[in-house]
Amino acid sequence: MHAKVKAVDGVEPVAKAFMERYNLTSAEAALWSRAVQMNWLIWQTNYLFGGPSKDLESTIRGVFKYPDVQIAYEINEDSLLSPEFIAYVESIIGEQ
Repeated sequence: MHAKVKAVDGVEPVAKAFMERYNLTSAEAALWSRAVQMNWLIWQTNYLFGGPSKDLESTIRGVFKYPDVQIAYEINEDSLLSPEFIAYVESIIGEQ
């Protein structure tokens, strides 16, 4: 089923980046991209509803060193991340 959908819709940019970097199949890359993007959405939700916090800052600093996390953040497919959250993340990673 995955192959049929992607044959019509194409591969998403984040999944394509994972396919190229990690030699994943389209299905593997789609699953991994969803997992990593879900983490970004959870962190964004924590920020939007709870504001900045030391725990969230520490989490972002800790995970941003991993290329797969960076890829999903930098591509920001379909503008999943809000400008406010992006500014917050940039303020954190800019300090590193």
